[in-house]
Amino acid sequence: MGSETFWNSQERARRVVASVKTLKAQIDPLSGVMKDFEDAKLAYEMSKEAGDKELLKEADESLFGLVGRMEKVELRSLLSGEHDTKNCFLTINAGVGGTEANDWAEMLFRMYLFYCEKMGFEVEEVDKGFGVEVGIDSVTLHIKGPFAFGYLKCERGSHRLARVSPFNAQGKRQTSFCSVEVTPEFEDVDVTIPDNEVEVTPFVRASGPGGQNVNKVSSKAILHFDITRSASIPDDVRQRALTQFASRINSEGKLVISCDTSASQHKNREECTARLKQLLLQAATPPKIRKKSKPSRTSVRKRLQEKSRHSAKKAGRRGDWSEE
Repeated sequence: MGSETFWNSQERARRVVASVKTLKAQIDPLSGVMKDFEDAKLAYEMSKEAGDKELLKEADESLFGLVGRMEKVELRSLLSGEHDTKNCFLTINAGVGGTEANDWAEMLFRMYLFYCEKMGFEVEEVDKGFGVEVGIDSVTLHIKGPFAFGYLKCERGSHRLARVSPFNAQGKRQTSFCSVEVTPEFEDVDVTIPDNEVEVTPFVRASGPGGQNVNKVSSKAILHFDITRSASIPDDVRQRALTQFASRINSEGKLVISCDTSASQHKNREECTARLKQLLLQAATPPKIRKKSKPSRTSVRKRLQEKSRHSAKKAGRRGDWSEE
């Protein structure tokens, strides 16, 4: 990176910088924990030799604080997926349940905001649609931070809430559903989409609060991509996209992406197009086939012991029956 010709190729330099950031995010926490552990160990030995109680207390507090940091480092070592180190987009869609589902979607939205704040992630609201009475209908967040996708990818799927609904006059117990979609942010997306297959609807006035939000809502851009009839997408990619992004596809079979991040309509259109390319690139990546793992010797031994114990019980019962 210190070379004079490093920045001659912008694309190559950007890829190298991204890989360096990824490596630093993996190495720096571990090296920091190892350095602090050596310092605390040295302080503990010196306090024992000198009989210094204050230094011993300080070393003990340092070692106690290292336990939590070591657990975080151990957890990060498990995030070894291909895109675990990348930023991500998180989308919440209210499902079956009406007003109750809208309220459940807002509860999930606040929960993820609090989690991202605790983890130190930067959160940007890309798009937000409000419910008819309360809550939200859908929201998309752009989450930036080290291992953001790795930490949040386990949240993908359908989330269910069963409770006595405060919106039901009869006090009945209702079940509502929300779908959560987490996709990684790809920096270099090489996907070509014909212009005749994409339709962008600008200047959409949507319902919601007024004030400064009106400027963003007025410049909102909605992209419609006819994924079911597109000739530029292979059949296997189309099938995976229809399965993974079912909550984004309307009744006409079109993939819908909206953005109102900026007050500039042009930037919102570019953001919608970039999101479409990222979704198609994710659908083009085939899922990994998990290899069948062999059972360990311990599990095999326990299974045989349990089987022999069960056989002994059956033999004992037969003996009792024969005596009778």
